[in-house]
Amino acid sequence: MTDPGRAPSLLALVLVLTLVPVPASAEDAPPTVELWTIGTGEDLYARFGHTAIRVARPGWTDRVYNYGTTDFSRPDLVTSFMTGEAEFWLGVSTGDRSERIYRKVDRSIVVDELLLPPGAAHELARALHAEADDREASTYQYHHFLDNCATRARDRIDVASGGALRAVADRWQAGPTFRDLARAGFADMPWLLVGVDLLLGRPADRQADPWEEMFLPATLQRAVLEAEVVWPDGATRPLAGAQRVLYEREGPPVADADPGLPVRMTWLVAAALALLALARGLAGGRPRRIEGLLLLVAGLLGGLVAVAVDVVAWMSIQHEVRANETLLWAWPLDLWLVVPGVALLLRRRGMLRWVKWYAVVRGGALALALAAHLPGWLIQPQLHLMVAWLAGWGLVWATLMHDSASPRSTGLASPAEEPGRRTP
Repeated sequence: MTDPGRAPSLLALVLVLTLVPVPASAEDAPPTVELWTIGTGEDLYARFGHTAIRVARPGWTDRVYNYGTTDFSRPDLVTSFMTGEAEFWLGVSTGDRSERIYRKVDRSIVVDELLLPPGAAHELARALHAEADDREASTYQYHHFLDNCATRARDRIDVASGGALRAVADRWQAGPTFRDLARAGFADMPWLLVGVDLLLGRPADRQADPWEEMFLPATLQRAVLEAEVVWPDGATRPLAGAQRVLYEREGPPVADADPGLPVRMTWLVAAALALLALARGLAGGRPRRIEGLLLLVAGLLGGLVAVAVDVVAWMSIQHEVRANETLLWAWPLDLWLVVPGVALLLRRRGMLRWVKWYAVVRGGALALALAAHLPGWLIQPQLHLMVAWLAGWGLVWATLMHDSASPRSTGLASPAEEPGRRTP
């Protein structure tokens, strides 16, 4: 039985326990959410930086959610990137492990805390956790401009912040074209810049609107720093909180070069080819072995480049690669020039008449393609390649034009060459 004298004391204890707030559990406490912006690196896939989201709770192991996870050991990874069939998914690591990985490859790590309302922070953490636990649901086809590690993080943060990033994008002006943004990442790799111009068609030449430009981790970070969130109490507060630098790159800046240099060099090559064509046309004379070497190089170089462009465009599912005007003036058929080139090196000119007519057709097709672009030539990024191609075919034609006037090219012998006859 209960002692009646102790009843008031027990009642007082119950009232105290009822009125004193019980500390929230770690699971109920709002998680800390951070945007991790990883700097550029030397590898091709690291040229544009990286984005991840870290979620941490007191007493719990933190989780770094990374939408840039794939099997980088796959032998077909490069080709799958080019065709648009590379599969990525949401991977999970810890903050310490992620920091060690990026420090090892000398990539900067900047962390920005996201000041989300508690309910929004909980919802973002739950959504990321559920997505990471379902590998099939989180797998997506990587698109460098439209669907990558930064755009996926952008979408998650925008939903959690009530459209704060979209509001920033609405205030910004349109930026550079997608081609220019791609060139900036490969500025110190001239041959890759030429490949960008060959493989990307006109769809890559539209300006990226600010929302799309957040495919770049640095641009996404800048938007987060400018964004503001409306809290449930109606107050507007900055999305970005404290910033800390976990690691700063020690090596030289990546892609620290002029991305316009290959374009200027291509114009110089085009001018040199045009001058050589003019000089060869004025000099006259029959083709020699050096011209055979020219045909051999023109056939191999032009044909193989055209084959590569055609194969990539045929295999790709990305609009920027499939709608490529290079297909109009780079012909795999050029490979047949290897045969007359070798014949000319052996001093056999029987096929030169066909080569001459093919050169006329090729030059005409290039001229028509060039004329079709003249109304917009100031914004045509492939113009330098088209002009260089046309100048090269001008040199081929100038090399062969005199051969049709020679008696031997028609199969007739001159009086001095007739059997049994001497020239006085």
